[in-house]
Amino acid sequence: MNVATGTKQQLYPNTPVVKSPGNASCPTEVAADAFKPHGIALQSAKTGRTQLYVVNHGGRESIEMFLVGKTSAGVPKLTWIGCAVLPDGAFGNGVAPVSDGSFYATNMGVPMNGAPPVSDMGGEVMSWSISTGWAPVPGSRIAGSNGITASPDGKRLYVASWTGGEIVELTPGGGESARRTLKVPFLPDNVHWSSAGTVLAAGYLATADAVKDCYLSTATHCTIPSTIAEIDPDTMTIKCMRPVSQGMATTALFVRDETWVGTARGPSIARLGKEALAPPNCK
Repeated sequence: MNVATGTKQQLYPNTPVVKSPGNASCPTEVAADAFKPHGIALQSAKTGRTQLYVVNHGGRESIEMFLVGKTSAGVPKLTWIGCAVLPDGAFGNGVAPVSDGSFYATNMGVPMNGAPPVSDMGGEVMSWSISTGWAPVPGSRIAGSNGITASPDGKRLYVASWTGGEIVELTPGGGESARRTLKVPFLPDNVHWSSAGTVLAAGYLATADAVKDCYLSTATHCTIPSTIAEIDPDTMTIKCMRPVSQGMATTALFVRDETWVGTARGPSIARLGKEALAPPNCK
């Protein structure tokens, strides 16, 4: 999306196709007509490269990786550079890369250790690196683990437990992850680290069953009442929260001097003033 003009451009699948050898565990791209993107995250690596990570459900359950660049005319472009195929039975939702090239992903499917899921929407966090592959994050059983984001230093993770109505902070270490939990008065979907050093969350003022019914339907719009919130990660408290007109809102982002709100069922992004998450516009 061009922030200034509001115009949009399809980045992938792209034309002409850019061929890439991929990586050792994922040598070929998923077929263009099978690609089904879900959660996305952008990361500037220590090498100076900017990469896009995409949860994919088409052709394979995977995290697809793209190098972000520009054409000679200055137009953004993506070059596929590989993927990480999820463990058998796993179902990805959100992805959170860190600067060393590794990343974390939420799993709404079968836990890696084969244990029964903590909820009917799964619930754990997995880590991945090129050298070790996939591993479960100890102490990360979270009901309905949905969106995930990492602090800039990669030491803290924030995970949305959308069926549990919680934001969970994990500090992975050598053993069990240190954990703090914030109960929120909505069902959080996605979480993002903001330019203000806070965590932005969007979610639903509805029951989990109502959200599932919408998600599994063929409806192009859903009237699920929604809200957005800004969370202080140091105190694990809500700084500001407000309802939004965007039905089934899944994502809130600070974009320059605006707050953008996305939806899982609808053709538009709501563009609010950044002050939408500042008193007296919120509580």
